[in-house]
Amino acid sequence: MFVYPLVRRSEVRPPRRPSPTYDDGRSEPDDPEPAAPIDPQKAAIEAVRRDFEMALKSGSSRRSKKDDLELESQTDEMLAKLRMRMTEVADLDRAYNNERKPAISKIKLLPVVSEQLRKTSLHDAMLENGLLEAVRLWLEPLDDGSLPALDIQLELFNFLLKAPIHTEHLRESGMGKLVVFYTKCNRVDTRISRISEELVAKWIRPLIQRSANYKDRSIRTASSAATARPRSTLKRLMDDRREEDLSPGMAARVQVPRYTVPSYDIMPSASPLVQQNAGRKQQPEYMQRLKAHMTKNKTRAARH
Repeated sequence: MFVYPLVRRSEVRPPRRPSPTYDDGRSEPDDPEPAAPIDPQKAAIEAVRRDFEMALKSGSSRRSKKDDLELESQTDEMLAKLRMRMTEVADLDRAYNNERKPAISKIKLLPVVSEQLRKTSLHDAMLENGLLEAVRLWLEPLDDGSLPALDIQLELFNFLLKAPIHTEHLRESGMGKLVVFYTKCNRVDTRISRISEELVAKWIRPLIQRSANYKDRSIRTASSAATARPRSTLKRLMDDRREEDLSPGMAARVQVPRYTVPSYDIMPSASPLVQQNAGRKQQPEYMQRLKAHMTKNKTRAARH
């Protein structure tokens, strides 16, 4: 009896379908459809992304000094290309806006720019290669006064908040004046206004030689007796204020009450009574109860 050899199922291959042939003997290609045309804008964006991936691709864990220099050179070259591309896109949007066309070139390039700006390890190299000037061009209003898209503002202002920007960077790029404009513009989103005010306060500290650490700040104190005005001067000021309130021009003026956070340049010195009350408030609740209980027991023992 003849026994057929066992064949595994994985070894059984389906027969290959013959490709159709033309009359002249040529076979039909597998993908007869022509490739779709590539958008030049998308091609440029993909080229920038590929250049960054190639420049920042890390090789082995051990790199020589020559490899580090080559990587630094490649990074500088790619950042220069990114700055040039951002500048071209900003000029292109400005030209589109002047022609009454949709200015969306910066929106298209924003994913690539955001991906690079979020790399905190490259922030120093970005500032050295003048990328802050390109960021300023993206945040500047157009000729008709329109501001950039909110997504662009949020992404770039977050970069400004995290980047180690110094006075020389602001002087070379002109970013300081633009951020001050955002603090005064009433068409800015609340989040952008808050970040811009924080940036102005952060950048102005080195100019006025004030430390960002509150422990290093020297607070002047003054007693209430030293700052008190003479009674005659205070009475004269109150009389002048009363005459202004009773004047005809002040009667028609209405002031809307606004909430303001008080800020003091000179801290008043606390009196001993205030310090004593503050010390009592800092005690835990169980200590206050224990002291009250002990006082009650002493009073009861004294009566007996």
